[in-house]
Amino acid sequence: MEKRWYVFYLSLAMMTWACVFIWGVRGFDFTDNGFYLLTLRDYQNISIDSRWFGALVGYLYDFSGGALAPLRLSGISIMLFSSLGTSYMVLRRTNALSPPYLFTALAGGTLYYSWWLTTPSYNWLVIVGFCWFLIGALILTESSSQQRQFIGGLLLGCGITAVAWGKLTSAAVMVSLSLSLWLVYRRRFPLMRTWLVGVLIGVGLVAGLGLLREPYLTAGLEKLQLASQHQFLLRADEGLFFTRFIRAPLVGLLRITVEVLVILSPALLILIILLIWRFRVPSRRHTRIWHWGVNAVLLIGMALSLLQVHHFHDVGRWVLSLYALWLLIALIEKTLSRRHTIMVGGLFMLSLATSYGTNNIYIIHASLSAFFLLLAVVILISLRKQPLFLALLGLSVLAVMIISARQPYRQAAPLWEMQTPVEIQHDGSGDIVLLDEATAAYLQTLQEAARANGFASRTPIIDLSGRSPGVIYALDGTSYGFMWLLGGYTGSLEATRFVLEHWPANTLQAAWVITSNGDRSIPSSILADVGLSFPQGYTPIIEVTSPIFNEQHTLWRRDRE
Repeated sequence: MEKRWYVFYLSLAMMTWACVFIWGVRGFDFTDNGFYLLTLRDYQNISIDSRWFGALVGYLYDFSGGALAPLRLSGISIMLFSSLGTSYMVLRRTNALSPPYLFTALAGGTLYYSWWLTTPSYNWLVIVGFCWFLIGALILTESSSQQRQFIGGLLLGCGITAVAWGKLTSAAVMVSLSLSLWLVYRRRFPLMRTWLVGVLIGVGLVAGLGLLREPYLTAGLEKLQLASQHQFLLRADEGLFFTRFIRAPLVGLLRITVEVLVILSPALLILIILLIWRFRVPSRRHTRIWHWGVNAVLLIGMALSLLQVHHFHDVGRWVLSLYALWLLIALIEKTLSRRHTIMVGGLFMLSLATSYGTNNIYIIHASLSAFFLLLAVVILISLRKQPLFLALLGLSVLAVMIISARQPYRQAAPLWEMQTPVEIQHDGSGDIVLLDEATAAYLQTLQEAARANGFASRTPIIDLSGRSPGVIYALDGTSYGFMWLLGGYTGSLEATRFVLEHWPANTLQAAWVITSNGDRSIPSSILADVGLSFPQGYTPIIEVTSPIFNEQHTLWRRDRE
């Protein structure tokens, strides 16, 4: 490829990441984003959670002084460099390392932010940990020098431990992959070589950083036990190991397969006709026609998969469709070497490992790990050595990020329309975030009413709306036990009661309350089960309409006795 095209691919990557850096500091999702922020700020209040990401990501929160923009920008920067390192190592290992392929793969690192949940979270920590793991593993398997083996082992250990602090189920997959790696390459480096020292130091370094943040990890086993009980109560029909960790992934994979086949059915039909025709009448002329026919199929497939991207939910389906199509073509044309097969298959397994154990729909959750699938697609494109498809892929990534920014996750307006500054208090200091007008008015109304009624920093709040932990954070309140009283599940009532029973008694008595008429709200009658006589002893101070869910939220002040 001519060097004059390098600027084009670099520009695409820069524009895609610029969208994330510029728009990523805007918006405020009151559900997941609020849960992340409460976990990072008040991790010492958590007694029920199996995800320990607050212990590590909390360092970023402290470094940013609790300000949203620096926190999000630091997370985006770490993701950028992790994606760059992973792309460089993977493409070098598959003999595809040239600027166009590297820049296109780097642009794919933005796909984690297709939901526009830019606050660092446990999913963010898992993806970053996977990147470190993959970089370390590739360094280990391509070099026998002691220095590089130590560096590779160090990154491997850091990656595995970071994933464990983010999501234990994904860490289990990491351990199995590490054992498989050693079994395959054990002749190149015996078990007790320098790399093992690096692994142990990496594990100790990351684990030590987490353990320093006491008392979050004090009695960690008890927290895991309580988290297991909470999850079982929340989803009684998904509490069994087989249902959640075996049946759910298999059903998810089946659903993904069917949806991908439906999306690509026109392109696949043409491919089947070409296959039958090619093997019945083989000739040099027909081989050229086959070549152009396959190119047409790939173009049709890329267009079909891109056309069905309407918002962040479709990003996983889009990248899985591309992966399936390009892999099928490579298998038919027999262009995959053993090294390429291992790498492309391993990247697919990493994308699944991110979602392993989730209660979300797999094809939706796959968008968070879409970077690994897109990196595999770049490898498959490199086998055909056709820059047209690489350019289309880079343009598609930019288009996908713009499309998803039009309807960000659980927010009321496109990100580029969020220009109204709102002050969010944290620890007595103010932090400005840009919101859309409706969300800004909703939040400012709540804040003004709370301040006028004597709301103090870190006042405990019981959120019975079922999906507004971000309101607690935005009011500079706090919560205990588990930072999100989840509504809308079969066992939400039992799980909420379980969490409130683990609140300190005096804190529970002093807590303000948020109620809602939404479809995921938790009945206020649950408060009587934990010794609170609601609504006696409480005064409703404001009732506002949530612009995201179009439901009424009422803030209740706890009256002084």
